Amino acid sequence: MAIASAFHIIPSKIIIAPLNWGLGHATRCIPIIEYLLSEGSEVIIASDGNALDFLKKEYPSLKSYSLPAYDITYKQKKIEHSMLLQSPKIAKAILAEKKRAKEIAQAENPDMILSDNRLGFRVNGIRSIYITHQVKLISSSHLFSHLGTKIHQSYLAKFDACWIPDFEGSLLSGKMSDSPLKIPKHFLGCLSRMTKNNQVKNPLYDCIAILSGPEPQRTNLEEILIEMLSKRDQRSLLVRGIVNDTSQHKSIGNLQIKNFLLSQELQEAIEQSNTIICRSGYSSIMDLHMLDRKAILIPTPGQTEQEYLGQRAQDSGKHTCILQNDIENNLLKYL
Repeated sequence: MAIASAFHIIPSKIIIAPLNWGLGHATRCIPIIEYLLSEGSEVIIASDGNALDFLKKEYPSLKSYSLPAYDITYKQKKIEHSMLLQSPKIAKAILAEKKRAKEIAQAENPDMILSDNRLGFRVNGIRSIYITHQVKLISSSHLFSHLGTKIHQSYLAKFDACWIPDFEGSLLSGKMSDSPLKIPKHFLGCLSRMTKNNQVKNPLYDCIAILSGPEPQRTNLEEILIEMLSKRDQRSLLVRGIVNDTSQHKSIGNLQIKNFLLSQELQEAIEQSNTIICRSGYSSIMDLHMLDRKAILIPTPGQTEQEYLGQRAQDSGKHTCILQNDIENNLLKYL
């Protein structure tokens, strides 16, 4: 097992801190948490927002801590513009989470820290590992890609190692993880909360749409899909990706809408669906790979990574990629 080989020594106590950017960073930590719990480690969770709420529901018995929020939104047409405009806020959050990491470490005395894309969550003197599939930032702007990668890797260099959720040869992440680093790099394989299972012979849903990601684009896609799927004769399910106290659900026509589903519930819903619609986020790509299912991928507008992954998946023949602006013209012919 690739995860097992990454741990030379099983930590007695470990803090796992995923970024709150949709739910993908939190969900891909699940197989690591499951492995460590099976080995007898004490696992502590640290995050914020939806990611923290989700993991607290998945693991209600685990101790958890709240971290400063990056609070990144996409109000610009390109991620580069949004990130540049919000860079002071991001830098402030990184400094705040570094201070928070030290406070938590003093209280818990862990022997290891795993940070999934939280650039400041590390502590000197404690083995701190950074998890990312995006060692090299991609952009339509060569300048942004070059400078962004340099800045990102300068933060990575302060960690003890980088673990990449992919297979050797960067099978799933492509050129994003195919870059040298100053610290040791280890491939973890496909990190998915899903397990390969037999598909249901008589599907309950014609289509399932799974939403996630930053606002306002998550809501924009939700509104488009509700308008389209609620008018179809076939039964559909939309999972909003909003984690709250209760898994609220309602129906509009033949469309069922649920705020969120826990991992086992979501896998069962996917197995009961003929067609899958989701963002082309990297964790979704890994989940689909694990389930060996095809999907209709809709990249978050302006998010270069998802546009790259969506186009790459379509070029390989594994999935269909539709731009959000083209949904109304192109989606129905695939359903």
